[in-house]
Amino acid sequence: MVKVNNRAGFTLLELIIVISIVTILVGVSTIFFANTLPKGKFNAATRDIMATIRSAKTFALMRGINQTLTIDIDARRYGIDGKGYKEIPPHLSIIVIDPLLNEVTKGQYNFLFYGAGGVDGGDILLSDWKRKTRIHID
Repeated sequence: MVKVNNRAGFTLLELIIVISIVTILVGVSTIFFANTLPKGKFNAATRDIMATIRSAKTFALMRGINQTLTIDIDARRYGIDGKGYKEIPPHLSIIVIDPLLNEVTKGQYNFLFYGAGGVDGGDILLSDWKRKTRIHID
C-alpha cells in the first residue's frame, strides 16, 4: 500500500524569496518617494509665489490703483500689502535680482505693480539644495 501525502503549502525557501522581493520593492519605492517629496514642495512654493505675483498684477489692473508685493527676506514672508502675508518655506532660499542693486539677500524688497500696467522691480531667484528657478516679474 502506497501512502500519498496531499499537503498543500509553501516551502521555507519560497517564503524567503517572496519576502526578499517584497523588501527590495519597498526599499526602492521609499527612495523614489523620498526624492519626489522635496521636489513637490519646491514646485508648490514656486507656484504659490507666482500666483501671488499674478494676483498683485490683476488687482492693480482691475482697480486701476498701484499694488505692492513685498518680499521680506529676513522675516521669510511675502505678500501683497494689505492682503496678508505667507511664509517662505524653511527649505527655500530666496534672492531678488534687481536691475540696479543686483542681488538683494537681506531686508525687504517691494515690487510695484501700476494700475495702468507695468511693474517696477527685478526677478526672483528661488532655490533649494538641488533646484533653482528664476521668476520673471514681467
